[in-house]
Amino acid sequence: MFDDLEKLNKSNLVRVMHEMTHQKISADKKYGAILMSHENIREVRAYLELARKKNKLNLNDYTKLGKIIEQWEQADFSNIDKDQDYMLDGMGAKIGYSNGLATPEEEELFILNNFGEKYVYTINLKPMEKAEN
Repeated sequence: MFDDLEKLNKSNLVRVMHEMTHQKISADKKYGAILMSHENIREVRAYLELARKKNKLNLNDYTKLGKIIEQWEQADFSNIDKDQDYMLDGMGAKIGYSNGLATPEEEELFILNNFGEKYVYTINLKPMEKAEN
């Protein structure tokens, strides 16, 4: 998901997180798709922590993005449409804002079109174990 750890920055983190939200939201336009899985959530968390350790994130960004990731770790996607729009604002986007949460049918279709049938289980992710964080 993260091409080059030497180019560690907030923009890379937000881009990946934004593409992960596409699975769970409804929007007229979506560019990019990264599976919302425990493995990918762990990778996003690790990148967040590394970016903070290397002083590539200010405290406000670290806190806000960390809270979003924490919700995902707990399989709480109830605000992911608002989170996606927050990320788009930070990216200076003009299009792609959410129309709300995806229905289970919309999410399943998105998964099938972008990742394949074997990943349909991610519709119903369970909270991650504390040791997984």
